[in-house]
Amino acid sequence: MKNIINMKKMILLLQGAIVGTGAILPVVSGGVLCVAFGIYEPMMALLH
Repeated sequence: MKNIINMKKMILLLQGAIVGTGAILPVVSGGVLCVAFGIYEPMMALLH
């Protein structure tokens, strides 16, 4: 059970790093990457 939680955290960290990189690169949009990874709606729910 603990391994599953750690794996989910690692995946979320990797997705965040990719989205952060997408925010820096002019060709790739960070918002599009958030939608592709399925983390856009939870992020907006936190901000709203």
